[in-house]
Amino acid sequence: MHDLIQEMGWNIIRSESPGDPTKWSRLWDPSDGMKNVEAIFLDLSRSTPLQISTKIFAKMKQLRLLKIYSSGYCGTTEKQLKVILPEDFQFPAHELRYLHWEGYPLKSLPSNFLGVNLIELNMKDSNIKQLRQRNERLEQLKILNLSGSRQLTEISFSNMPNLEKLELADCTSLNVVDPSIGDLKNLTSLNLRGCKNLTSLPSSIQYLDSLETFDLDYAQTWRNFRR
Repeated sequence: MHDLIQEMGWNIIRSESPGDPTKWSRLWDPSDGMKNVEAIFLDLSRSTPLQISTKIFAKMKQLRLLKIYSSGYCGTTEKQLKVILPEDFQFPAHELRYLHWEGYPLKSLPSNFLGVNLIELNMKDSNIKQLRQRNERLEQLKILNLSGSRQLTEISFSNMPNLEKLELADCTSLNVVDPSIGDLKNLTSLNLRGCKNLTSLPSSIQYLDSLETFDLDYAQTWRNFRR
C-alpha cells in the first residue's frame, strides 16, 4: 500500500509538467532535472556511488526539504561511501526547512550554510567533527539529531535558542558539553546515551527548566553531574 501511495504521489508531481522534470516541485530520482525544486528525496540504496557537485544545487533557490538516506541501512561506512562530495561543497540553504542527511560525509557544514529558516537538522551517523557558531543562524531550529556521529568533539548551542529536541546518542568522541546548553530554555528532550567519553556535564544544565526527558546511561557521568 505504501508503494502504491508513493507512486501515486510521483505521478501527481510529474503531471505538473509532463516530460519536463526541470519544472517539477519535487524530485525522487537523481537523474531528474534540477530547476525550481522545492524538495529532494534521494534513497542511496537505489543508486550507484554518487558524486555530487556544487553545480547541482546552484539553481535550487527554492529548496525547502532535502532528504538523503538509505532504506534498510545498518552501518555508517557503507552509506558514506555512496556519496562523494568536494571539500568546498556548497548548496543554497536559505529556504531550507528540513535537512535530513544520514551519513553526511564531510567534517563540517558547507561554508555558505546559514540555516536561517531551518526547523529540523538530522545528520545521524555523520562525519561532522565540530558544530560551532560560525555562519550558521539557527534561530528557528527545533530538532537537532547528530546521534552516531562518532567524530563529533565539539558543539555550541548559542545560535539555536529555540531548540526543543537534542539527540547526541553514541557520539563517542564527545567528552565535553558546552555550557551554552543552559541557554536552551525550550529544550524538552536531551539524549546523551552512549557518549562513553563524556565524563562530566556543565553546571548550566540545571537551568533547563523545560526538560522532560534526559537520557544518560553512563554511571560515572551521572556521579560527576550530581556533584
